[in-house]
Amino acid sequence: MTALGAYSEVGKLRTVLVHRPGLALERLTPHNRERFLFDDLVWVERAQREHDSFTDIMRDRGVEVLYLFDMLVETLSASAEARADVVTRLVSSYTVGPSMVRDLRAFLLDMAPQQLAEALVSGLLIEELDGFDLDALNRHSLGAVLAEPNSFVLPPLPNSLFTRDSSAWLYGGVILPPLFWHARRQASGG
Repeated sequence: MTALGAYSEVGKLRTVLVHRPGLALERLTPHNRERFLFDDLVWVERAQREHDSFTDIMRDRGVEVLYLFDMLVETLSASAEARADVVTRLVSSYTVGPSMVRDLRAFLLDMAPQQLAEALVSGLLIEELDGFDLDALNRHSLGAVLAEPNSFVLPPLPNSLFTRDSSAWLYGGVILPPLFWHARRQASGG
């Protein structure tokens, strides 16, 4: 196997990391699109067709196409430690409030890897907390009492489409910079 890295700006593209448009983009609304750094709503079905055509062309030219979502599912399936780390970093008193941390972490860790990956990328609405004891939560959290059922417990990451901005491969190394805009990253509080 060849060592991972980019050794030329003009060389032949051999492998590409992509993210297929999906539920995270469907969750954009006229009211939240600016918060997620979109000028307008996206026609998701058309974006999926265009994405599929583009990846088919790359495959036809011998490019290995890797999907960010599939790699996330694979990682969550292969490592309980990775699952726990992702959930612990994502769900903190800073991101969801102190009264929800323990129960939401347990709820997410109980999900199948595919379902957890979908929640991480596409967000999670209050109404999607099947089996979650919202009555107990509402007794202890003013935020939960005031929230609408279609409010996000975890916001989506529609900017996952822009995988080119989340890493840079230089020779034999990789740079994983912190993303500047809040909409481009899940908050982490500890």
